[in-house]
Amino acid sequence: MVDSPGSVTGTAVARGRIVAAAITGTTIGWYDFFLFLGAIPLVFFPRPAPADEVPTLVLLGAGFVGRLAGGALFGHFGDRLGRRSTLIATLVTLGLPTAAIGLLPGRAPLGFATLALLTLLRLVQGAGLGGEWAGAVLMAMEWEPDRLKRGFAASLPQVGVPLGLLLAMATLSAARLLPPDAFAAWGWRAPFLFSLALVGVCWRLRRGLPETPEFLRWRPRARTPDRPALEVVRHHWHQVAASARARLSADLLFYGCVVTVLRIGFGGGLSSDAGLALAATLLACATAAVAIPMAGHLSDRHGRGPVYGLGIAVLAVVATPLFTMLGSGVPILVLAAMLAAAAVHAIQYGPQAALIAEGFTPRLRYSGAALSYQLGSIPAGILVPAVSVLFPDRALFWIALGVVACCLVSASALLPPRRFLVTVALLSVLGAAFLVVAALSGRSGLAALVVQTIDGRSLLWQWVNNLGNVIALVSVAVWLTTWIAGRAARRRRDRVL
Repeated sequence: MVDSPGSVTGTAVARGRIVAAAITGTTIGWYDFFLFLGAIPLVFFPRPAPADEVPTLVLLGAGFVGRLAGGALFGHFGDRLGRRSTLIATLVTLGLPTAAIGLLPGRAPLGFATLALLTLLRLVQGAGLGGEWAGAVLMAMEWEPDRLKRGFAASLPQVGVPLGLLLAMATLSAARLLPPDAFAAWGWRAPFLFSLALVGVCWRLRRGLPETPEFLRWRPRARTPDRPALEVVRHHWHQVAASARARLSADLLFYGCVVTVLRIGFGGGLSSDAGLALAATLLACATAAVAIPMAGHLSDRHGRGPVYGLGIAVLAVVATPLFTMLGSGVPILVLAAMLAAAAVHAIQYGPQAALIAEGFTPRLRYSGAALSYQLGSIPAGILVPAVSVLFPDRALFWIALGVVACCLVSASALLPPRRFLVTVALLSVLGAAFLVVAALSGRSGLAALVVQTIDGRSLLWQWVNNLGNVIALVSVAVWLTTWIAGRAARRRRDRVL
């Protein structure tokens, strides 16, 4: 039986339990995700060969396809039946496939049947994560009675991302302390089976939780949607697209850093150093756990857009130095880069949950938020591992360049279309002028231009990178100026009235 909203509204203990249940659920979801990502080179493809590239990318892609499907599926039930019951289902869908992976044969090379079953488990696991994020965010946000504090409330479940990453790194690192034969025989299974214990803790926290007051308020007054996900796609696709675009820059930074640290800790193109990887993860996760709620709080005071726009501008400037430091292999530079990346990522990730969820009415909020978030995850989540697998020696360069380009895409989600197009057009003229000067220098100049285009370390790429930085900075500056001018105009109008 669902408790009435008045029975627990305003009770700090009850709201604390709800927030704890939301954070624990997202921690489990991201623990499962990062655990599998780290186990790929250790367990399933310990001696990578060119033939392993396709199944590796299929397994990675299956998780993201499942996340999008899960967003639609659980969004349907979350908007029709409620947030509480849906979150119980996502919890089971997350934990059981992860434990099942720990029971699979781990001998390499993997047979076709094992690969097929592993892909299926990844699809189911991804579906659970696709529904978990939106449900956890809405539980925390819709239980906050003060609408001026909802940015902070919605940011708290986001802390589950760094906590899940840290937990996955810690359990894998602990398992690797075993002798190699013991790790290969049974040690790698323990972190996957540990997911069942986490699910048990979260189940206890979520058992008996009441439905959110906001869901109970609007349900008697509004028609329950028959197909909420389809309605979101048909009538609110522009909001879904804008939210997904806004996510790209922060997501590409995040996955780029995670994949790099996993390569440092568990083998790959960089020399293996589990201690450095764990220290970098601990430092970054501690920073993110503090900075994410702070950014959410700042968005309550100054608005979602301005705080988010500041994060885009800062990221556009520091992206190239950050990935250069990560790729250096120098421990102090890796640690500094991870700390800075966590802080820059948090400026966008903190207000992101409220920014996405508030773009939809409560009637379609679960489906809209889930689809927007998961759709924005697919490009970065698939492209970063793919680039790391296909171009291991130059992966960080391409990722850094992609982050700068995605800052431009994310800025387009904040700026009105006309101002954005004018900004891009003016700055593109500068880039075109550089190409014209090179072309006018004759045949040798054109040949040099082609060579520079191919060479990622060339002066041309530095110009392109700087141009991307300028576009992102100017775009966000124009947006901030418009926002400040609009606030000043509203204040003058209020004084007159």
